[in-house]
Amino acid sequence: MNVFIVPSCIRSLIGKIPFEDRYRLTFDTFSSIRKQVPDSVIIFCDSSIDGLSVEQKDEIAQKVDYYLDCSNDPTAQEFNQRGLKSFGEIYLLKKGIEFAKLELDLNQPGRMFKLGGRYILLDGFTMDDYKDAEGKYTFRRRTKSWMDESLQREYNSPYILETLLYSWSLSMTDEYLEILDKNVDYMIRGSMHRFDTEHAHFFNIPKDKLLEFDKLNAGGHVAGYTSSYYVSQ
Repeated sequence: MNVFIVPSCIRSLIGKIPFEDRYRLTFDTFSSIRKQVPDSVIIFCDSSIDGLSVEQKDEIAQKVDYYLDCSNDPTAQEFNQRGLKSFGEIYLLKKGIEFAKLELDLNQPGRMFKLGGRYILLDGFTMDDYKDAEGKYTFRRRTKSWMDESLQREYNSPYILETLLYSWSLSMTDEYLEILDKNVDYMIRGSMHRFDTEHAHFFNIPKDKLLEFDKLNAGGHVAGYTSSYYVSQ
């Protein structure tokens, strides 16, 4: 069994992609998963500010297996209001994982993926690439941190692991939940320097369990604070 968790905030205070485009692109995310991994389970976690309309929620529910609406979740909304994107993403991801533990049988072979909203699996994506990845976390190959080198040394994170698409074995789910808690602690410690989930993942993922890919066969729109851009991995 392969599970895709898609944390998202379609109606957001930050980012330069208009709501209508964010909404449309989210459906491209779902379609790409269904196309490339037809038998997968999709868990969509959305924390849209002020929520979505009943009609929009119904449209989404028809495209995913489970829709977790966090628009009225006070913690998720506090992260939104304060523009804490990494904290909000981890919170939604944990919600999705904990839901999967309750509703799905994870005691079987398979993987759990985190795929960012408005990010798609490209035609080259195949589960065959993961046949030897049991017991491993898979990420795109590490890249150099954008932080000042003195801060990289202080926080022992000279690299980042990009988090638009990554995965772990279902058997590692509890271990990964613990890593997410460690990531939050790490980001709080480095909050004045804006250390994010990408730095925290590099710091906390056990390197003996890290499998790095040169190419993930995924692409999509990244919403920055001042602009949006398309990336392909």
